[in-house]
Amino acid sequence: MNKDNGNEIFPLVDEQGNVIGSATRSECHSGSGLLHPVIHLHVFDSEGRLYLQRRPLWKDIQPGKWDTAVGGTALSFKLK
Repeated sequence: MNKDNGNEIFPLVDEQGNVIGSATRSECHSGSGLLHPVIHLHVFDSEGRLYLQRRPLWKDIQPGKWDTAVGGTALSFKLK
């Protein structure tokens, strides 16, 4: 069975988006309030319909729920 890697390292950011450290997926998704950058892409067709995907049941956050068409943790991150 698939499952998220709780030991995956995520960058931590402050409220301005500055990288300030790192933490594991498990630490970030434990309700700790640690901020980490994520990406979401909203895809619309020419008639304005929004495309969604259903999250796999094995995901650690919101399993089986409808979500944006593309999304994930940004492992390489720089704001300008």
